[in-house]
Amino acid sequence: MNRNHLLLLAIAACSGAAAAGQSRPARDAIAERAVRAVRAVRDAESVVLAHVVSVLPSPGVWCGIAVTRQVVTYAVDEVVAGTPRAGEVQVGHLLVAGSELVSPDGPMLRADLIWPGARAMLCLSHDADGKLVVVDESFGAQLLDGSKDGDRDQLELLRLTVALPEVAPFLHLEPGAQLLVRLDEVVPLPLPLVSNGRPVAFLSPELLGQRRHLRVRRCDVARDHARVEFEVVGEGAFGSVQAVRGRDGWVLTDR
Repeated sequence: MNRNHLLLLAIAACSGAAAAGQSRPARDAIAERAVRAVRAVRDAESVVLAHVVSVLPSPGVWCGIAVTRQVVTYAVDEVVAGTPRAGEVQVGHLLVAGSELVSPDGPMLRADLIWPGARAMLCLSHDADGKLVVVDESFGAQLLDGSKDGDRDQLELLRLTVALPEVAPFLHLEPGAQLLVRLDEVVPLPLPLVSNGRPVAFLSPELLGQRRHLRVRRCDVARDHARVEFEVVGEGAFGSVQAVRGRDGWVLTDR
């Protein structure tokens, strides 16, 4: 049973009150997830269908001793249950390491799941400060459209770029070190890219700061010709590559 089914089950289950004060046997992981899905709906002030309008910058800190959230602006499309809401709402998501909605690379929401236009089912309530938040990070926010894939041409062109021997000295990557790439309007989504034997980390500008990283300034593809302009931030190094699309993929022609 997937999470969509669990949430639909939870809405139906919440029409009746649970018996209080009864002892219960220990739950296994599957049963615990089902109970959490019910509680997320039960404890919510509103359950809504909405879509992402914009994602605000991350505070840059993991949720731990302090409670940290990244705020997303949603437009409410339908109120499924609870308090009526309309228009746009700003909702805080906890930046808990390991959460399904949080990037494995740093304290930020996953850009491949939470992007402008992505649809979501949200269980919402107000926190102690009066701010609207998701009730349960695992079951209170169900992204309905799944993960969005990055551009395949951009992936291959970036793979060629980071493999250039001329680029490596500026990145100063020790064996096993991780390459950092900036997420922005040019590269809006993380890509399944490996460099130096490790997956590349794609992070937002507020998390990168002036740490050494690769920023793609332009990536222009016109049919079978492409040009990539890039910068190694922190080194003051700039470069560009040109490529043509061959039978087996992109081939560099100039750099």
